[in-house]
Amino acid sequence: NETVYFNQILQSFWLGQSERCNHYSQKVLELKFLGSHNRLMILFYASLNAFRSLKNKNGSGSKFTTAKTLFYEAISVLRPSADLSPLNFGNKVYLLEAEMLSLEKKHQEAKSLYAAAITSACSAGYVHEHGLA
Repeated sequence: NETVYFNQILQSFWLGQSERCNHYSQKVLELKFLGSHNRLMILFYASLNAFRSLKNKNGSGSKFTTAKTLFYEAISVLRPSADLSPLNFGNKVYLLEAEMLSLEKKHQEAKSLYAAAITSACSAGYVHEHGLA
C-alpha cells in the first residue's frame, strides 16, 4: 500500500492534481508503519501541494490551517535531516520556509529563501526541485 500511495502522491503532484495528491497524502500519513524517508518526502510534497492549492484557489480558513499544520510537521522532520544531509534536504527546507513567508506576505525574506532553495537544489543536482523553487 505504501509504495502505491507514494507513487500516486508523486504522480498527482507533478500532474497538478491537488485534490488527488491531498487524498493520497492523508491516506499514507495515517499508516502506522511508514518508512522514515518516505514520510519525509510525503510531508514535503503534501506541504507544497497545500501551498499550491492555497495560491491557485485563493483558499483561506481551514485550507490555510491545513497548510500551516503540514508545514510545521514537515519542517520539524526535515530540519534535523537537513542538518545531517544538507545536499539532500537543505533545498526542501528553504523552499517550504519560502512558501510560508510568501503566504505571510513577507516577500523580501521569501525571495532570499527561494534563491537559497534554487542554489541548494542546483548544487545537489536536483533539477526537478530546482524547477519548483
